[in-house]
Amino acid sequence: MSSKLPGAGMLLVAAAVFTAFIGTLLGAAAQVVCSCMARAGRRASWNLVGAAAACGAVVMVLTVLMFAAINTASPNLAAVGGLFALDAAVNVAMLLVAARFTK
Repeated sequence: MSSKLPGAGMLLVAAAVFTAFIGTLLGAAAQVVCSCMARAGRRASWNLVGAAAACGAVVMVLTVLMFAAINTASPNLAAVGGLFALDAAVNVAMLLVAARFTK
């Protein structure tokens, strides 16, 4: 019986890329929370809800696109890799924008 899984090297690369994606997403989320708390004063909760909705919408769209690219009979590695790169870039951009608002 043959396996449809890619080789061990490809699985390690995929794990590293996925870890980078999750790491940048968590970093962006933490920085957005810090930004909202630092600037808000009495409106901290509403600022946090607004920021979570805005950032969450972007992350949701990118996640749907990623799973749509992966959930095919023969995933296109260029499309999946490009979406991973786009996800990481957007997460880093959210992190940097939130860091700027914190100051």
